[in-house]
Amino acid sequence: MNVNPLICTHCGEITNNQSFSIKAHIFCCNGCKVVYQFLSDNGLNNYYELQKTPGTVITNKQENKDFSYLDDLDLLESIHEFYSEKVAKITLLIPSIHCSSCVWLLEKLPSILNGVQSSRCNLFQSKLTINYCPKIVDLSQIISQIYQLGYETELNFDNKKTNSSQTTDENLETLIRLGVAAFCLINTMTLALPEYLSPGEVTPTIKKAFDYISFILTLPVVFFSAKPYFNSASKSLKFGIVNWDVPIVLGILSLFFTSIYALFTNSGQLYFDSLCGFLFFLLLGEWVKKRSFKKLNFDRNFNSFLPLGITIEENENFKTIPLDKLVKGQKVLIRSKEIIPCDGTLLSNEAQINYSFITGEFSSVNLKKGEDIKAGGLVENSSIFIQSENSAKESYLMKLWQELEDIKSSDKKEKFPFAFIFSIIVILLAIITFFIWLPTSFDLAILHMTSILIVACPCALALSKPYTLSNAQRILSKHGLFLKKSETLEKFYDIEHIIFDKTGTLTQINLGIFQNSTLTNEHLSLIKSCAILSQHPICTKIVSELSKVSTLVHSDFLELEGLGITGIFNEKTIKIGKAKHCFTSKQKNYCLSKTYITINDKIVHSFSYFDQPRQGVKKLIQNLQKSFDISLLTGDQKKENHPIFDIFNDKSTLLFNLSPEDKLNYIKKTKQQCLMVGDGMNDAGALRASTLGFSICENLQGFYPSCDGIILASNITELSKYFRYAIICKRIVKLSLLLSICYNFFGLYFAMTGKLTPLISAVLMPLSSLSVMFFTWFMTKRHAKKIFNTEKK
Repeated sequence: MNVNPLICTHCGEITNNQSFSIKAHIFCCNGCKVVYQFLSDNGLNNYYELQKTPGTVITNKQENKDFSYLDDLDLLESIHEFYSEKVAKITLLIPSIHCSSCVWLLEKLPSILNGVQSSRCNLFQSKLTINYCPKIVDLSQIISQIYQLGYETELNFDNKKTNSSQTTDENLETLIRLGVAAFCLINTMTLALPEYLSPGEVTPTIKKAFDYISFILTLPVVFFSAKPYFNSASKSLKFGIVNWDVPIVLGILSLFFTSIYALFTNSGQLYFDSLCGFLFFLLLGEWVKKRSFKKLNFDRNFNSFLPLGITIEENENFKTIPLDKLVKGQKVLIRSKEIIPCDGTLLSNEAQINYSFITGEFSSVNLKKGEDIKAGGLVENSSIFIQSENSAKESYLMKLWQELEDIKSSDKKEKFPFAFIFSIIVILLAIITFFIWLPTSFDLAILHMTSILIVACPCALALSKPYTLSNAQRILSKHGLFLKKSETLEKFYDIEHIIFDKTGTLTQINLGIFQNSTLTNEHLSLIKSCAILSQHPICTKIVSELSKVSTLVHSDFLELEGLGITGIFNEKTIKIGKAKHCFTSKQKNYCLSKTYITINDKIVHSFSYFDQPRQGVKKLIQNLQKSFDISLLTGDQKKENHPIFDIFNDKSTLLFNLSPEDKLNYIKKTKQQCLMVGDGMNDAGALRASTLGFSICENLQGFYPSCDGIILASNITELSKYFRYAIICKRIVKLSLLLSICYNFFGLYFAMTGKLTPLISAVLMPLSSLSVMFFTWFMTKRHAKKIFNTEKK
């Protein structure tokens, strides 16, 4: 008997849970139900008429997420495009925008929130631009409302308007150079027009005057508009390298000096108009190319890795403040698995800090109270307190990041082995072409030699792979996979073995921890005070359920990966975790599957959490088992009969009761190229040791330096599609390279045979790069739509 699956009215996810419903409408979780109810109450049910099940999947959403720190005045002014008391404008990045229904709903914000004047959504860039009145509505209320609608905004210091100032200045300078070239081209063409239309009929005096005016007009084009090409060529030659701007400069100089020689000796052809036209179309092509490639940029700077808010302790209370407001001398709480945002002095008794993000070495440093601590370190085991010595911008990490960016920029300028070989070949072909045509005519020899120097385009060859991979990286980010580097895609091709963690990766935690409990307010305060110091999913859930409970100051704290946490508050020791963490070996009467809370070694509460398989995981594993070896590594006991174990076939490897060290050793011993997928906490070592390591996260507000990428928990079932897409991208790279090779072959052939002028070559050169860019953009987008939207029709 076939039973039709239940479909969530809001997001379209398949569910077997009928507990969340409103009349005839079924929902997969309480989050989807709340959003549906909200839309219904506000008369926005048309949202569901635009597209069937248009909503985003809402997983593990905190009901009382605090955004109050966004109302700090200094922070408001720094992240807004414009901010005043009466009107403000801000652009938000919302990755989960995916269809016209999302656009419709988000643009209805003015009718939902009083004070929001307009809301405009860009579907392709996943951005929402909001104009509102700060006197009527706060930014925190707007972000909270968007969050309640099921959309999570990415908030970090990359939102600052100052980040775009340098780019704006560069664009303005490019446009000025382009404008000068256009002005001079129009005038030189006008002056040359009589000679083209009626050769020999213009009087010698007037013709000579026109030629000198054209020469004067050409000077700003050569010495101003063409300056970037001269700078690039001279810098490369200083390092003994011939980059692809050298042939362009040689072409400019050959046309320029040939024309000057002809002007002052009254012999030969003048090419001032051709030279201005050549540089105009070259600059125009570069400008269009940069504008197009701007959408493919996925680089993130130092600020984007840090949250906007940070927790400090003030008057024995925890307070979240904007990171920009952090000053010297403040007591900062850094939780386990968080990045230290500033330099400081350790106030806790001890700390284990991992500086792998800075040094590249995955090993911990043990620090004692009073020792210096540097920004950029990852706090391991236990949460700590530090006293800040400076702000985040003045930290050692910021200086190091800038040095790395300088080195990276220097490497791009200095290392052009491909450009060197290509440019040398082009120069040799140009010389050969000159001597082939010299017996016919010196003017033709110069003309065809210049065409060779101009038409050759190494950019299209060299950038085929970066264009494809960068665009694919951007597209994958819209489908829940955030790669650190676009080159990571190439590692997909070699993977033979996929290794999964269980809890938090293939399964999700659903629990109501304090339902029907008899805990006192003192107990709850101790529990929350301890749980707030950890980022473990269970602790996060505890803090969420106890949002209205006050906290205490701890005197000591310890977190043991895979076991639990221990804190001391007012001489009372509280433990939260597994039985073997909370009890001594003499105590036998406990359940291995439960999580315990003890105060001074006495049980005050215990609960069992249900980590059920994520929806779609069964189909994912079945698909992957056809092409890969599969392993499941878990800390669970073998005797626990979890439904996730039934998904794997007999060929898969299931290992139980493993510690983080056991998982790391398993990765090291495997002889295959492997992908590790874990929760980024207990699996940090295994993620780094594997060929490819992906961390699962519920949101993007954290930073995971030890993995190659982050997969949103709701998108874990897309893993097999990521592999298919990566393989297709490899084919696209090969096709784009073939396209580039064909262009250069035919371009050089026609230039050597005299069928191309420098002007036509100048038009064709940027067009070749643009054609490759358009080809890779079209193909990556087309295949992404085909792969990722197949099941959403």
